[in-house]
Amino acid sequence: SHDKESTDDPDRDFAKQYVQIKIQGLQKPILDKVASIKDLLKDTTAMICGRIDSTENTVEKMLNMMEYNKPVLEACHSVVLVLNRGSDVSEKEITEIKDGYRQTFKNVFLLQPHPVGMGHQVGHVTLDKTGYLFAENNLGTKYTMKICNDILVSDRFLDIEIKEADVYYLPAVAIVTGKQIGRA
Repeated sequence: SHDKESTDDPDRDFAKQYVQIKIQGLQKPILDKVASIKDLLKDTTAMICGRIDSTENTVEKMLNMMEYNKPVLEACHSVVLVLNRGSDVSEKEITEIKDGYRQTFKNVFLLQPHPVGMGHQVGHVTLDKTGYLFAENNLGTKYTMKICNDILVSDRFLDIEIKEADVYYLPAVAIVTGKQIGRA
């Protein structure tokens, strides 16, 4: 059965359910004010992290993801690209990504803590930490929204209404993972 806040859109209901998770132990309580995600993004840095290579996460794919995610990224205060690359990708190709983002969005920054990747686990931790610290120390935004460089964010995300909080978490499932689950 659906509660009175339920919609006819199961994806939106799922997102709404999980976007309101509060991490236990935070000092500040959740505020009673209700806002849409779009209202919060004006005080948010979008942090896009990942590895660029010549087979799976190519320059072309990264620029296509940018176009798809454009409505959400445009609503953000700033965009920080935190990238490393495979040895099969040149610095010129990373510059092509940076230039594409700078032509599309107003406040774009490129960080490369270790230009050539350090492996999956250590590499992603390094990218995440670098991006969060850069946003916190240089941009003055209230929130940082981390997106992996291979994640699509529908413009419907902008309309989700949530209670204001210190931390929001929306889980994502990779399409590759979904295909593997389907084969089981």
